[in-house]
Amino acid sequence: DILTNRIASGGGIWPVDIFPALKHLPMWFPGASFKRNAKIWKAKMEEFADRPYEFVKTEIVRSSFLLLAKRVTSQQKKGTAHTATDDHDIRWTANSMYSGTIHTTITTLSHFILAMVQHPHVLRRAQAELDDILGS
Repeated sequence: DILTNRIASGGGIWPVDIFPALKHLPMWFPGASFKRNAKIWKAKMEEFADRPYEFVKTEIVRSSFLLLAKRVTSQQKKGTAHTATDDHDIRWTANSMYSGTIHTTITTLSHFILAMVQHPHVLRRAQAELDDILGS
């Protein structure tokens, strides 16, 4: 909460947004607090994305998340390599889903339900894939 309040309290625009040359100021320079804050906030945001992702990767290795592990291994068997870009995409997508508020969660679920009602063939295909992976 402190992190988001500090970022939001900046009014959404920083001097460096208007004068890009300011990004070249040294960190110690008077008035360059935006650089010091950005360094701290970047580290916090990366931790916010990395910690849960690394936890899940560790649990996959420990075989706790079998469904996801089966999915990853089935992709590898099909010849689809897991790349650094995949890691980045998964990490930041999960971060976005996790950090959303209840409003975005409700909206997402509502859109999903609407899409499944309007496209039952997609629902059947998704159910078949789940049945295939879970073996039921």
